[in-house]
Amino acid sequence: MDPLPITRIDQHSGSEYTSYIDLEGREIFRRKYVLGAHFAEGVASARTASDTLEFFDRVGDVLFSGKFDGLGHFSDGLCALTRRRSFLAGYYDRSWKEVISPRFVVAGDFFEGHALVSKDGNRFGFIRRDGSIAIKITYQQVRRFSEGLAAVLDDGGWRFISTEGAVIIKGPFQGPRAGPFLGGHASVCVGSGWGSIRRDGSWAIEQTFEDIGRWSEGRVAVKHGWAWRYIETDGNRASAESFEDAEPFENGVAPAKRDGGWGLIDLNYRFVVEPQFEHLLRCRAGIFLALYEDAHSYIDSTGRT
Repeated sequence: MDPLPITRIDQHSGSEYTSYIDLEGREIFRRKYVLGAHFAEGVASARTASDTLEFFDRVGDVLFSGKFDGLGHFSDGLCALTRRRSFLAGYYDRSWKEVISPRFVVAGDFFEGHALVSKDGNRFGFIRRDGSIAIKITYQQVRRFSEGLAAVLDDGGWRFISTEGAVIIKGPFQGPRAGPFLGGHASVCVGSGWGSIRRDGSWAIEQTFEDIGRWSEGRVAVKHGWAWRYIETDGNRASAESFEDAEPFENGVAPAKRDGGWGLIDLNYRFVVEPQFEHLLRCRAGIFLALYEDAHSYIDSTGRT
């Protein structure tokens, strides 16, 4: 299992630092970082006190370091890194070779062989793994590819395009976001109403809700009034239980909020971890960062720390 980053207090200086622990809470190595990222594809990055970005494996062996802004992580075998001073991002492969030269002010993760990019922060498009332009950088916003489609925003609204750039679902849809397609469904907005469409553009769930979440494990959370409930793929109301807030399912559990506290519910919408935390952040499959009383700890899907 990948180590987890955690913030601790130095007993001598009283300052905060980031280290990495296993699921039993034991430090994997003794280096102290200013800031650290979660592991992705077996590698994590963290910033040292001397402002160097280090990449290391699960046992702490340093693989690569350099003067870059922010943190980095791998997706589909490539990692976007922003060079110091130029503020332009390029991509490195697992051998730490720069395979796409730095020329973007925004460089996203690769999904299905495409990454969203922008050269000025105002217009967006997609590149391929070799750095060539796959979709012209002309859109106001874009979302990642999923199930062969990506949502793009132009003056007319949100539409869905293929990896070749062809418009597959014309829409147009409104709102601050659209998609992605997951399990053959995507969440979209028309006017002020949120619903869900199928890949052919037909409505799976009519646009009658005030908000809607992300599809996962055959269901999606929808908001009506103050309450969130879950609806399953066929569009039938699945949960008699309502929540103050609700997030997607993964591995049979989902964070949900009731009476001001966050807990975990199962696929029957019953709490398996009672709502007691200020928030729950999913870190990876089966592991959550629980925030409470200005402190935090990691828990699993049963609530065990």
